[in-house]
Amino acid sequence: GLKLIDDTIEIGEEGDWTPRSELAKRDATRILGAHKYSEDEARKAAEELRQRMARPPPPPTLDGMGGMPAWVTIAQQLPTGREQKAERKKLFDNLMDINWNGFLSLAEVDKGLSVHFKLISGDPIATKYCKPAILRAFQAAKNCSGNTEGENEHYVTRGEFRLLLVFIQRYFELFAAFKRLDTGIDQRINYDEFKMAMSSLRGWGVVVRNPAKEFGKMDHDGGGQVLFDEFSEWALKRGLELVDDEPEEGEERLLRLPKR
Repeated sequence: GLKLIDDTIEIGEEGDWTPRSELAKRDATRILGAHKYSEDEARKAAEELRQRMARPPPPPTLDGMGGMPAWVTIAQQLPTGREQKAERKKLFDNLMDINWNGFLSLAEVDKGLSVHFKLISGDPIATKYCKPAILRAFQAAKNCSGNTEGENEHYVTRGEFRLLLVFIQRYFELFAAFKRLDTGIDQRINYDEFKMAMSSLRGWGVVVRNPAKEFGKMDHDGGGQVLFDEFSEWALKRGLELVDDEPEEGEERLLRLPKR
């Protein structure tokens, strides 16, 4: 029979081991390198896996093109062009629309991006830090077609998918800027962090002459902390550009979104 060791590895009487998850399978293969080990060796491997899985993920790295976070670089490669319809269809059908119903939920988009980015970068948590940006892009894309009947109101349709990818590119870019300003790594920007970022903002095409006034425009509730949705709304209006490229067709729609 099989025994459970540390919720990670099962071993049999002959020394065969079976990882309990895909993550454990990948790491266990790296650690053990074979399929027959003693119970003591399996226990040791299980403990090492348990410790690895308990560690917090590393912070996002600036290892993409031009010092950009890798997830921004990958997002820039999403098939957003009108001529890339076949690539978009493949991404929609094969990675995102797991229910084959022609609609994408937020969970499906999140999961599909995670798989897509992992296939390109090899990083299983490439989009882990990007959930606020994914949420904003999803909310902006759904209902872009104007059809809010039935399922259309709550999901992104096939006809809205290209705009979803365009919005993901833009919000990933803005989220990278937000993360650079957020020196406290608490998913918020306070006034001191904003004031210290004047040089960076100038480099991104935004000149702030009155930091206190501009911060007040972002801080809608006056709480002294700016979240990503507040920052991104402000940054879109100010034309903040972290990536020096031409705007994608449809990107201008983000400027017409309803105010929070």
